Order: sequence, then C-alpha cells, then structure tokens
Amino acid sequence: MFPGANHTRFAHSLGVMSLARRFLSSLERECGTLPRDQQIAVLTASLLHDIGHGPFSHTFEKVTGESHEARTVEIILSPDTEVHKRLASFDRNLPETLASFFAEDFEGSERQSPIPPHLTQIVSSQLDADRFDYLLRDSYATGTQYGRFDANWLLQHLHLDPSKKRFYLSHKGTNAAEAYVFARYHMYRTVYFHKTTRAAEVMLRLLFKRYKELLSEAKSKVDVVPHAPPAVLAAFSVALSLGQYLLLDDHAITEFLKCCKASSDPVLSQLGSGILDRRLYKVIDTPAEPPQSTWGDSWRTSRTPFATRNPTPVTFSSTTRLAIRPTSRMIPTRTSRRLRSTFKRRSERSGS
Repeated sequence: MFPGANHTRFAHSLGVMSLARRFLSSLERECGTLPRDQQIAVLTASLLHDIGHGPFSHTFEKVTGESHEARTVEIILSPDTEVHKRLASFDRNLPETLASFFAEDFEGSERQSPIPPHLTQIVSSQLDADRFDYLLRDSYATGTQYGRFDANWLLQHLHLDPSKKRFYLSHKGTNAAEAYVFARYHMYRTVYFHKTTRAAEVMLRLLFKRYKELLSEAKSKVDVVPHAPPAVLAAFSVALSLGQYLLLDDHAITEFLKCCKASSDPVLSQLGSGILDRRLYKVIDTPAEPPQSTWGDSWRTSRTPFATRNPTPVTFSSTTRLAIRPTSRMIPTRTSRRLRSTFKRRSERSGS
C-alpha cells in the first residue's frame, strides 16, 4: 500500500543520532557545553536504540514474549558481542552507561546513573529524537502528509527546567507541539494501523501461535514444519540464547513462511501462502463495545432528527439538501450574522 516505504532501521538509527545531536546543540545554547562523555553516551545510545529488535518485531514479541529493550541491554553488556567489544575498546565504562538509557524502569526511579535524566529523555520520552525521526521519515517515505510537524521550531523552544530532570517547551512552542501530537495520532490511524497492515500482522500472529501450539504437542518438533530454520524452531520452543536470537532476521522468517506454505497442517499452509501471495484477510472495523440495543431500537434511533442525535452545526433540511447553520460556538457572532444575511439573500433570489 506504500511502495516507497522500504527504508530500514539502520537508516532510522542514523537519523535519530543526527536529531539527538540537534537536541544537544539546543541544550548547549542554554546550559553551555556538555561534558564530552555525556555527549558520546547520548549519541551512541541514539544510534543503538533499536539494535535489540527481532524479526517483524512487535508481532514476534507478542507471541514469543521477547522484549527488544531487554535484548538491547543484553547485546550492549554481553562481552561476546562485537558491539560490546567496540564500545569497551573506546571506554570500558561505556556499555554500563548506555544500559541506563534502555532500562524500562529508569524514568521516575531513584537509582543512580552516570547520565542525568534529561539526557536519557533525548533518546526515550514523549518528545524524543526517536519519534521525531520516524514520524518525519515515515511520512516522507509513504508519501503522506500526516506526519509533518515543525521539528526545528520545537527544538528552538526546548528548555531545561531548574531541577535539570526534564525538558519543557516555552509557550511559543505550543502550536508546534500540538501539531506533533496530532501528526503521531494521524500516522497511527492512517499508516501504522492501515487495514492491510493490520490484516498481515494478524495473519502472521496467528501463524506464529499455531506453530507454537503444534510444537507443544509434537513428539518430534523438527517434523512440524520440515526444513524450518533452526533459529525459528528454537524461538518458539525454548528460551533463546543471545547467539540464537541474533541469528533471527526478516529473511529467516520469510524462509519459514515458505516452509509453512508447504506444510501438511492446513492452518499453517493457508496462513503461510496467504501472507506470501498477498491473499490477506479483509478488515472489518467494529465498535469496541457493541451497543446494547435491539434492531428496532437502532431503526427508531436512525429515524430521529439528525440534530437531536448529533447536535452539530451541520444538519439536513426537509428537502435533503445540506444546510449549514452558523452558531456562535462555531464562528464569531459578526461572521455568523454575515452568513445568515448571505443565505437569506440567496434564498430570496432562488425563490424569485
């Protein structure tokens, strides 16, 4: 549905690091030059913030119980990973410093950290470099306009409160902040929760659950889906080691779907072929809580005047033409009088 949205987490991570640098520049205009070790920690954390994501991350996590935040910390702290070796060769304390950025209980906790709380919020908060980048990047890549907001203006009016625990926006940034909030809201409604995306995610989640169920019942786990990648088999049957987790990527899951397509289990076969061949489920949006009324009640409600059911300035006249009724709540009184006068003259001309 969005053929241009083929960007990667690597490109996103580079963008987050670039935006984090701009956050730091905005902070330094107010507080002076930050210590070099703190600057390095913020920039490195922003570059590595997504390193723990697994394949088809959020769908995969819901079924396996994995946490990409926990895996990120594990990758950074494990002495066996190349990431840890590079970080420790630069500064032996850097891995432990970076881990404080990704601890889930960090915000609001009292534990000690070498990084001030306001600097960790550059990487992870309600107004951070991560969200700035993915909204602007995804909006550009998908060709939609919903994710646009004035990041430059927000950064210009970002200040540090006296306690030095959090950022705040001056009153001049209010409109830009509202645009940012609405940009995120509309991107979720129109892009991230697009009906085709939701259908594919539900089918993939059902496939994962079915495979996990069959593995729990099978005597020979290898025979459930023959030729399935060993890392995928391990992910749904045992607790994954870090080495096994790092073998998982989108290509491994794609190969697994091909194996499911040829599976003897009809559910796995149908779901696997449906995802690969784009025969996706149809999405029907229903209310979260269905109305507790009979068909007759619904019919009688639909026959009541529109204005009594939905008292908005837009109503339907008896001739079924769309009529606009200006009100003081909708527009200023002076403008309302002008519109009434205009409507009156138009109706007199149409009557003559």
